[in-house]
Amino acid sequence: MALDAATLALVTQELRTTLLDAKIDKIFEPTRDEVLITLRTRTDTYRLLLSARSGSSRVCLTEESFENPLTPPGFCMLLRKHLTGGRLIDLHMVFFDFRCTNEMGDLVVNTLAAELMGRYSNLVLIQGGRIIDALKRVDFEDSEIRQLLPGLAYTLPPKPGKPD
Repeated sequence: MALDAATLALVTQELRTTLLDAKIDKIFEPTRDEVLITLRTRTDTYRLLLSARSGSSRVCLTEESFENPLTPPGFCMLLRKHLTGGRLIDLHMVFFDFRCTNEMGDLVVNTLAAELMGRYSNLVLIQGGRIIDALKRVDFEDSEIRQLLPGLAYTLPPKPGKPD
């Protein structure tokens, strides 16, 4: 089932009430298109699944256990570097804002954007409006309209040319 705007708004609201102020405990990438983040609140532990699969992109809480690879992929290591220990301070339409400390010990806000758009689904890590990295990089050969490369400014995906 595809996520429409109304369903996505309800999921976002439920995740906001459940996970706000939760702290990131662990980050895994069980498959090349999915990221699993373990978050701890004062009372419970939750597992947030972010899937960028072309046929089943979604954001949800899960109780399912996944087989993790022996060596974590590069994007998973990057997420661990920038997000581990961070607190979820805001959640708006699948943009997860985490307050984290950087290498210098300064507080920064890192945003994990889950773009759930069918075969163009992606996960993008953003800091200060600039892309740190994306699960699926999009360069100039792949798209003339929008590139997702480290260091570039993050822009929202273009609206489709279809009528509402």
